[in-house]
Amino acid sequence: MSDFRNSYEDAQRAFAYDELGLGGTYGLAFDTLRTLLPDREIGKRALDFSCGTGRSGRFLIGLASLLSGGGRMVNVVSTPEIYTHEWVTFTTRDFPGNRTAQPGDLVRIVTTEYSDARPVDDVLWPDEWYKAVYEEAGLEEVVVERPLASGDEGVSWKSETLVPPWAIYVLKRKG
Repeated sequence: MSDFRNSYEDAQRAFAYDELGLGGTYGLAFDTLRTLLPDREIGKRALDFSCGTGRSGRFLIGLASLLSGGGRMVNVVSTPEIYTHEWVTFTTRDFPGNRTAQPGDLVRIVTTEYSDARPVDDVLWPDEWYKAVYEEAGLEEVVVERPLASGDEGVSWKSETLVPPWAIYVLKRKG
C-alpha cells in the first residue's frame, strides 16, 4: 500500500470535488441519511472528519470517547462493489484490476460529474474490516443501510438499482 496517495491533497482535485452536487449516485447516500436521521434531535455540536477517500475507519481508535452518551456517529463508506460496476456518477471501466483486488489493495475510480477526469486512488475495505475497527474503537452498530435506487427517481441509473454503492453505518458507544 506504499503507492497510495490521497487524491484530495491535490488542489485541482479538491476544487473539482467542490463542484459535486448531492444527486446521482451520491444522492442515494444523502437521501438515506435524511431517512435515518429525521427524528433525531439536532445537537449543538458535530464533528465532520475524513471526507473524501480517507477510509475514515482507520482513524477511529479512541473516537468513541468523543461521543456523548446518546451521541451517534454516521460513517458513509464505499462498498467494495463501487469499484467493479458502472454508475451514474462514477466509472471503473478503465480499471479491470479492480475486479481481482483483495482487501487492502489499491483500487481506482473516476468521478464523471466534475471537471477533473483523473482517477481517484482508494483502498479496498470490506465490511468485516469496518466492523473490526468499530469494535476496537469501542463502537457498536445501531443500524447499517446499503441504499439502492428504486428506479422511480427520474435518473437513468446504471447499477444503482441492483448493487449498493454505499454502506451507511450508524454507530454508538458500547454499553
